[in-house]
Amino acid sequence: GSIPGADLYIRPPQESMAGSVFRPRDPGLKPGWASFSIKDSGKELDIDFTFSNKPESIWYFPVKTVSQSERAYELNFQASCVIPRWQIKLENSKELKFNINLSY
Repeated sequence: GSIPGADLYIRPPQESMAGSVFRPRDPGLKPGWASFSIKDSGKELDIDFTFSNKPESIWYFPVKTVSQSERAYELNFQASCVIPRWQIKLENSKELKFNINLSY
């Protein structure tokens, strides 16, 4: 879920909040990192992701709903979606194994 009144930040490892930080309230694409963190400005959320196989890229976008008020339609932010993406090419009968570690 989302945290009311808090901004969400995603950052690669070894970076400060002012560095390569981005907010997933706007859609975008970043190069993949072997790990990254999701934090909120209200300090209620702090999640670290680590991948044994670095993703090719990270997609992110907001999840919004439309509601109708007395005057007009309103677009309401509900959550942020963050998707690590791998380009995987497997031959027949081959498999690929890797780990995604989550810590909070």
